[in-house]
Amino acid sequence: MDTNSDQTIHDSLTQKMTFSDILQEAWKSIDGIKWRTLVLFIFYVIATIATQILSALFLVAIIGTLFPNIGSSKLFITIALTLPYAIFFIFPAFFVWIVITMLLNKTLARPYTIEHARRICFSKFKKLVGLSFIIGLLSYVGDILPSYLATTMPAQPTNAQFLIYGTLLFVVGAALFYLMFPVYLFSGPLLIFRDKSISEAFFESYEIMSHYWGLAILGLVVLFLVVLASVCTLGIFLIWGLPFTMMYFAILCREACGLRACPQLLR
Repeated sequence: MDTNSDQTIHDSLTQKMTFSDILQEAWKSIDGIKWRTLVLFIFYVIATIATQILSALFLVAIIGTLFPNIGSSKLFITIALTLPYAIFFIFPAFFVWIVITMLLNKTLARPYTIEHARRICFSKFKKLVGLSFIIGLLSYVGDILPSYLATTMPAQPTNAQFLIYGTLLFVVGAALFYLMFPVYLFSGPLLIFRDKSISEAFFESYEIMSHYWGLAILGLVVLFLVVLASVCTLGIFLIWGLPFTMMYFAILCREACGLRACPQLLR
């Protein structure tokens, strides 16, 4: 691992921006990227829906044909969908990488067009495919495991059963959040901007997050408030709120990964 890179991250950890600093910069930085972010978000939603459909079609056409006798098993269907979902997830994930790259370029005073961000991402194509596949697996497990555990609860549970299942679901949900959130937030920027390997980006995400849980959780609070305000305004506030929230996390990534302190490492 690059010693200079590690030192830069260490320096960034000792010079944290405050929550209010990030909010102010995020609000000032959304000019010029609102509609680009919204367009990419719409494509991401479409691609995600397509991923769900393609995964289901794969299950029906391939798995159902090969294993007609056990294709109706809920557990089998759940397991069988894992691999196709992770594979198809690579497609929507690239819209996320492009958005992240565009916003980080904006925070670093670099060209931040969609085309420029796309070229950067495709220059890391192989590594991003691998990272997207891993995140797809984590996402699928995070989606189905709590739901599957909930389906095993008795139809009319006793108070003790309800307490046990509730505690179990909380523990599983907290563990999945702890496992997935750092990777979601920091692995992409580390791989794209610092040219880390998949394993380095994966494990360094946890190291970095250990110093930034507070600001990351506050970012989720901001996201919740944005969603709430968007619902109350019939989606109108989303025009400003979504880019603002994503810019918040982009600035957090820039600071946490030490990108501003070492522009020479950017590609």
